[in-house]
Amino acid sequence: MRLSKRIIYPLVTLIAFLLAWYLIVWLFKIPSYLLPQPHIILSALWEQRVTLFSSLLITLFYSLSGFLMAILMGLGFALLMGSSQWIRESMYPWVLVIQMTPVIILAPIIVIWFDYGPVSVIVVTFLTSFFPIVANATHGLTSTKSSLVECFRVFRAKPLQELFWLRLPYAIPQIMIGIRIAATLVTISAIFAEFFVGSFQDGRGGLGLMVFIYNKELRIPELFAAGLLACLMGLSIVFIVGKVNKWLIQSWHDSYKTTNTR
Repeated sequence: MRLSKRIIYPLVTLIAFLLAWYLIVWLFKIPSYLLPQPHIILSALWEQRVTLFSSLLITLFYSLSGFLMAILMGLGFALLMGSSQWIRESMYPWVLVIQMTPVIILAPIIVIWFDYGPVSVIVVTFLTSFFPIVANATHGLTSTKSSLVECFRVFRAKPLQELFWLRLPYAIPQIMIGIRIAATLVTISAIFAEFFVGSFQDGRGGLGLMVFIYNKELRIPELFAAGLLACLMGLSIVFIVGKVNKWLIQSWHDSYKTTNTR
């Protein structure tokens, strides 16, 4: 019953949204070059399927490359700060400073360092995903219950044992929050990076570059179709991360049990 509601309710909302879309276009006589109807967008998607799906794969590669690098390096950096108070106090403020710096300001610097192309796109995607993971993982590693920490120290656990056998497992929900935040940003950042720092290679580019071309050529249905594919890709990444999060903590962590018993 609960599963059927999860499917039926969003489906009903989607149908209502599409009907409202058609109604608004019909009532206000909005031309297709301003707001194409859903069937026109789907038709454009089908006509441009080869180009758009090829671009989708390129964007997916950039997104996953930057995202996975951010997870590995973000967790490593968080473990480093979680293992030492003086390292954390020395580095964490600068992590926040860089996090608060708009990516649009960093983009020209990244181009100077790495030139236009895939490397710059992956770097921008990495930076966007890196800081939420570091911030949340560090918070989780330093928020372990004091009673548990004291218990480990009573039994003379070494600092690394305390870090990997207590703090890290206890921080998993907080770490996953950071990864889930990064997952919601990774597609946006990849398309933004393609738009500003990407380049065509052998006449091919990601969704961000296709958006740029369709916008310049005023091909509005194709522009919406590219946006639809980007949305579906982002939802897929978030869905997979959510499933991993559930698999990791549903069977043992108190925070998940508490959330699901309310």
